[in-house]
Amino acid sequence: SGGGYSFADTHISGLSLTNLSGTGCSSYGDIPILPTVGPIGTDPESTSESFTHASEHAAPGRYQVSLGSPQVTTSLSVTTRTGISQMTFPASTAANVLFKVAGSANPVTASSYHLVGHTGITGQVTSGQFCGTGTNYTLYFAAQFSRPFASAGGWNGAAVKPGATSCTGTACGAFVTFNTEQNQTVHLKVGISFVSIRNAAANIKSEDPGWSLSHVEAAATARWNAMLSRIGVGGGEASKQETFYTALYHSLLFPSVVSDANGQYLGDDGKVHHSSTQVQYANFSEWDIYRSQIELVSLLARHQAGDMIQSLVNDAQQGG
Repeated sequence: SGGGYSFADTHISGLSLTNLSGTGCSSYGDIPILPTVGPIGTDPESTSESFTHASEHAAPGRYQVSLGSPQVTTSLSVTTRTGISQMTFPASTAANVLFKVAGSANPVTASSYHLVGHTGITGQVTSGQFCGTGTNYTLYFAAQFSRPFASAGGWNGAAVKPGATSCTGTACGAFVTFNTEQNQTVHLKVGISFVSIRNAAANIKSEDPGWSLSHVEAAATARWNAMLSRIGVGGGEASKQETFYTALYHSLLFPSVVSDANGQYLGDDGKVHHSSTQVQYANFSEWDIYRSQIELVSLLARHQAGDMIQSLVNDAQQGG
């Protein structure tokens, strides 16, 4: 349960597009994406790759890890609604990227994907049932590669289909394969939306039109440093200061933005709404956060706090 990551783990089944930290029930973990080398095999949905903490680096807005043997080094960074990755493969004719479209942490009731030429893939997944609440959501994604893949295919449950360009069902997944004998680096950008595939693609265009991982990393670092530096501490042990800023970072992770760059969001009434004046937030804990976290956010980020409270008012008006 929780965010899907445990420090005791020795394998990674995928780097997912959505996450919730600190929860008591399984949540999100949608569309795990996993680079691999070699044959796709008969059960790509269950494929995982080994890793060690010696090859792992995490910082606000950034993550890097080396997976499997031979190793694939994957570096990730994010904007508000998109992610970019740089995957460095060994020289191979079978450098793969798996999209576990139906690989969410909770049960999936619908999934689909569609290949877009030789450089893109779009799709969606419907999951939910957080803590047995009986509610679902649909996440849409649009992914773009920096160069054409050599071949592709997919699966639906136990049926692996090389060459398949689409899938609709409850257990869909896709894979693309690159030849990395001459060029070992592959870049991937992914946008997400809770409204539509079109909005997911538009979020990429709005927030990350280029192909520079370092540019996105620098922007993410600058945004987090600007927020964390609103509180300055001094004295004591360096380790205690590190603990303080780690806790501050955790306190500012959620709630999270769910409206798209164009202002559209899916309301509690199941309809698409639009706001040009405020960002819509969701993933509120609503469990004791009124004791301290909301006060902290209100002090450090007044504008965002106002949008968060308006988001809850919108939820009440739309959902009763």
